[in-house]
Amino acid sequence: MPRVPGLSELVELMRAQTEVLAMLPRTMVELNRSVLRLTETLASARETVASTQRLTERLSHVVDELEEPVLALRPGLERLAVVLDDPSVSTVPATLRSLQDEVLPLLVELRETQGKVRAVATFAEEAGVRLAAFPGASLLRPRGRPADPGDPVPTAAAAETHATSPTSAPGEPGQDE
Repeated sequence: MPRVPGLSELVELMRAQTEVLAMLPRTMVELNRSVLRLTETLASARETVASTQRLTERLSHVVDELEEPVLALRPGLERLAVVLDDPSVSTVPATLRSLQDEVLPLLVELRETQGKVRAVATFAEEAGVRLAAFPGASLLRPRGRPADPGDPVPTAAAAETHATSPTSAPGEPGQDE
């Protein structure tokens, strides 16, 4: 069969066009799905933008309320920063530990000693009152010193009363020693 020039090209072109037309419905379906997904994505983006706008408005309101108090704190914070930058601040924990380890035990010992000294003073005072009640106790006074008019005249009853009454207030350390 003889070949007609240009006819085979025309047949080839028509076959390619037919194949493209056969694929057109599938392409249209895919395009339709893509448009639907794009529509859903745009709706979701629209909701996100609206939500972000509401959140931005709320944050703006909160920032407006907090701005003035925070700005009022600024001078104090700047002064605090200067104090905290001082190298001596870093020694505070060590100083407090040293006070706790060295000074507090010393204060406890001083408090215990104070109670003991109070007990000894109370005992000495009571012994003096009891000794003053003995006959001839006035002979034990130093010779150059006359009895003070303000000195009480010790009697046996006064010595007995004083010996039975506590001289330290209730609850003071050293009372039960």
